[in-house]
Amino acid sequence: MMKEEDNSIYQLNMGEGTTSIILIIFSEMIADGKQAVRINCLESLMGVTQELLRNKFSGLFQKKIYVMPFSRRVMFSKENLERIKEMLTECQNGKHILLVTSEQCFCFQLKKHEMFLEYLKSKDADDFFDWDEHHHRSYTCTINPKTSRGLTDSQQNLKQALQSLGYIDNNNKILKYPSESFEEFIEFRRQVYNKFSQGTWYDIRNAYDILRDQSTQLKSQRQQKLDLLYSIDEFKFFDILDESDEILRHGKELNYTLGLSKTLDGGQIRWEIPFLLFKIILTENKFSESLKKFSQEDDCPVVFQENFIPVSGIGGGSSLVRFVKYDFFLQNIKPDLCQKLCEILLASFV
Repeated sequence: MMKEEDNSIYQLNMGEGTTSIILIIFSEMIADGKQAVRINCLESLMGVTQELLRNKFSGLFQKKIYVMPFSRRVMFSKENLERIKEMLTECQNGKHILLVTSEQCFCFQLKKHEMFLEYLKSKDADDFFDWDEHHHRSYTCTINPKTSRGLTDSQQNLKQALQSLGYIDNNNKILKYPSESFEEFIEFRRQVYNKFSQGTWYDIRNAYDILRDQSTQLKSQRQQKLDLLYSIDEFKFFDILDESDEILRHGKELNYTLGLSKTLDGGQIRWEIPFLLFKIILTENKFSESLKKFSQEDDCPVVFQENFIPVSGIGGGSSLVRFVKYDFFLQNIKPDLCQKLCEILLASFV
């Protein structure tokens, strides 16, 4: 097992000292300074497992047990990311152990996706508060094209409020931006509302988003954090699952609390839509080439990675597709889906 070159999975029988004995020895053998050993345990057993590893592993082999109690509420500041990278570097080089739960790993992955999408919002930041964009978000349907227009009375009052608070100048240049914390947004809304009492929640919320997304200073900070995330992604982990049958079990159920079970609206045809999308992306070369072309544009309406393979090296091989802009999906994806879906519907009546 230790000499296996390809990706493989081994399961040890329960009741034979897997957690208290074999896990300790196994972790010591695998931690070689080139990869970090990551033990995944159940959240309910986190305290027990941590105490067990500390008593036996830490004392017997003079090793440290690192934990990363991560959740979506943790702020992804540059300092926090540097601290995480420093901890993982020390854990790997010192041949120590990282103890996590699957929920913590999933939260970290989701947070990385959030950071990437946030950076895309700041990609074209120019320190200019665009009032046409504010009107487009607040008063029109976002799928309609943005048009140039003068400031409404409500926007004029909002502009005066932002100027008096020092967020923009007379030329709509952004001077500062509010923090991303929820408490800071509440304070921002309170300050603006005191000077702009007739404004709606959407007016203030969209102004808050534009101030942040168009700030070049925040764009630079987001870029730095994204670079740190990419460097963290380069770490190689050897994952050990304790109580693997429970961690990997299917945890979702369909509950019918009232009456008898009924089929979903649309019947069998509703399942054709996601499979059509997979078929178009994975089998039609012309479509894949168009996605690759769009992904290389400056506004990046879609993220496309052909033959995507995770950093862990496990799995992958298919294309990674993420639609960033809804307009792109409406104009380039939805028409083909509708056409092929109509063909399936027509064929069902033949």
